[in-house]
Amino acid sequence: MPKDLKSEKKKKERIKKVFQNSVSVTASAAVVVVATPLFDNVDAAFTELKLLEDSIYYELEVVENVSEEATPNAYPLRLIIENQWERIEVDLDYGITGNVIEDLRPNAQYTFTVEMDKGLTWVTLLNERVQTESELAGVIGLTRYEDNAQRSIELDVFTQSGGIPISFYFLELYEDDLLIETIDIIEGDQVVNTSLNIKNSTYDWVLKGVSETGQLYELDTKTFIPEAVFNYEFDIFLISLDEVIVQNTWESSDLNPIYTLEIMKDGQVIQEDTLTGVDELLSLETSTEYSFSIYLTYSDDRLMKTFKKRIYTKSIETMDDIFFIVNEIIQSDGTLYLVNLENFDDQFESVKIQIRNARTKRVTFERDMRRISDRFSTSLFEYRIDDYLDRDEELVISVIIKDTEIYIPIYTITP
Repeated sequence: MPKDLKSEKKKKERIKKVFQNSVSVTASAAVVVVATPLFDNVDAAFTELKLLEDSIYYELEVVENVSEEATPNAYPLRLIIENQWERIEVDLDYGITGNVIEDLRPNAQYTFTVEMDKGLTWVTLLNERVQTESELAGVIGLTRYEDNAQRSIELDVFTQSGGIPISFYFLELYEDDLLIETIDIIEGDQVVNTSLNIKNSTYDWVLKGVSETGQLYELDTKTFIPEAVFNYEFDIFLISLDEVIVQNTWESSDLNPIYTLEIMKDGQVIQEDTLTGVDELLSLETSTEYSFSIYLTYSDDRLMKTFKKRIYTKSIETMDDIFFIVNEIIQSDGTLYLVNLENFDDQFESVKIQIRNARTKRVTFERDMRRISDRFSTSLFEYRIDDYLDRDEELVISVIIKDTEIYIPIYTITP
């Protein structure tokens, strides 16, 4: 291979992204090295820098603080690792990332600089100076997980024996201080996969190595605290022209969550209720738009923090009053029903005619009434019932609200 191509290939391999993960801006980690200049509400901090013989592992968190309604600027970011001999540039994402930068000079000093592109120039958010060292080392990277039936875990591990010969490495996993799993680890890079039950627990990784003489070394430890999980179901929907039902159910939790309903009209909060797990019926004004939000508030002792986040939102516009006329024309062999409705296309899907048991309300007959004419804003519907009602039956004419399955009865006959 030509010398210049070999050099370019080696340069590309120096940035080994074996510990990369992007998480939400609320994620937290133990701060080892911190420097947080503020530009456009952007905070940057190294949460870990671990020195190896010819490599450096870093974890970096970059957060753009924006309100819930605002749009992030998301200016491009980069990390520059350099000294007097060389310069390495890495593109960065917002959130938390972790990388091992390999093939560095042993016992050499490097400067780590985080920069943000403001368009005309790059501005420095963070600057840190470190030096590689020759030592026995191990790195536990960022934990990635996904919750389905179980919690699937993926973890990157890097080991380096340095000047001490190591017979074997292993990784211990503790759940709330109880050892639950031991995993064999190879020297170099490894991706560890395991699974857990979904709990609001605290987990600790402990990476260890045993030398050829039997001496035990603890190389690295890291605490993993998954985001708290809660089981709940919410839905809010119209059940009449001016009523909604708030369905709310959830399972109990050791974090004692509080669920709060907030109702807004014309951009102003008009009502706040603490939900109890029992469905609520709310009366509203007709022809008005409302915004409903449900917030979850809980204190997480694992992080010693209180959290509040919106977990449900829905906008509902109540209907106008219904303007209608029903005519009942009794004939020798049945009855013809005529319904005049104002603004049908704006408010309704269809007009239904039903026959049901007057006591149990069980429907025995249902049809769409036929639309036979339109004049200005009024629509005319008809349907002919050939038989007469029995004594235990009732006839109901209803309209179906547009884009819903909500029946609004407008006319009822009981013999």
